[in-house]
Amino acid sequence: VERAIVDLPVGYLASSLALSPDGRWILVDTGGQAGACAIDRIAATPTPRCVLLPRSGGNTMIVSNDAYLVTGKDGTWRRRFDDAAPPELVSPTEIDGLAMTAAADGQVVVASQCVQRGRLIAIPPDGGPRLLADGRFLHPAARADGTMAVAGSQSTQDTVLSLRKLDGTARDLTPRDHVALSPGWDAAGKQLVYRRGGDGGGLFVVDLAPSAPRRITSVSTDDAPVFLADGRIAFARMTAPGVRQMFVADPATDAIAPAAHPDRWPYARSPIDGRVLVGDPRRYRLRLWDPATDRETELAHSDDPAAHFASFAPDGRSILATWATEVWRVAVADGAARLIYQRAADAAVLDGATQLPDGTVVVAERYYQGELFRSTLPTPGHEAAPGSR
Repeated sequence: VERAIVDLPVGYLASSLALSPDGRWILVDTGGQAGACAIDRIAATPTPRCVLLPRSGGNTMIVSNDAYLVTGKDGTWRRRFDDAAPPELVSPTEIDGLAMTAAADGQVVVASQCVQRGRLIAIPPDGGPRLLADGRFLHPAARADGTMAVAGSQSTQDTVLSLRKLDGTARDLTPRDHVALSPGWDAAGKQLVYRRGGDGGGLFVVDLAPSAPRRITSVSTDDAPVFLADGRIAFARMTAPGVRQMFVADPATDAIAPAAHPDRWPYARSPIDGRVLVGDPRRYRLRLWDPATDRETELAHSDDPAAHFASFAPDGRSILATWATEVWRVAVADGAARLIYQRAADAAVLDGATQLPDGTVVVAERYYQGELFRSTLPTPGHEAAPGSR
């Protein structure tokens, strides 16, 4: 026998249900309008208490007989079912997971995540691959002296750009909320351009001094920034669904215009003559483009799309290109190519390769790992502790 308990307001669509430990409250996650509805089962006339939660992403969880958590980009909040007190911030970060569970006292929450991780593999000229670093390291880009810019994830949501020296020491250059990716050096090795993902995204330039990052573009899908020899920046911009074209930005004047050959993808600048390695729309072919003369020379091609990442060796005589699961060295003079690395069995993709002054090639491998996150919540009425995640 079925019976209706309550009708939800128009626009609220029940997507999941949960029952409080004492069986009194039903918590309804809602789609359509992102929100939640609490229903008191022992009330004479059950009336849903519905609230809009536009920043929550629909992530809610019961933690006690009288309260539930709402998680979102603005932190994690504890709300009472009966609205007897205002919502309380219990964590400055979002507690999120494929699955979550709470201790009996509601003060400890454990969330599971499938976490993106990255390791750096060093391949010396005269030896086999060895692990250089394991954690969340992506998109390495080496300067002439061997200092590497590395995009490193600090958590499931934060990615910072850091400088990693040959002795293993590192320092951060960008704020955590910038989700910094795809770093590229200027010709002098004093600035980095990078892509910021997510809200407030676009391309940014940061000095090594350090100083606050400076916005160059404000389109969140702008990608693959490359400093040209004259200080301008070539990058790829989405101009239509599924269509990316190459543009050039001038940080000195804020001018942005399509490149002379817009159907290209920029990869890297030669340290010798300033030519830029570019790919065609599907990135089957690699070309050398001279921004000064606008002339192109085909360098290499593959039957497999695409050359996801490519960089020049310090002497400018060869490039390192990742095609599918492999890293290849391609000679600039004649296009001769040889395989130098095949990804590990557990790696999902290769996230770039760069070469150090001694000839060592550093490859970034991305893989995924299940992890558990434990968050201890403050008792009601107390402030959230920073870094509670």
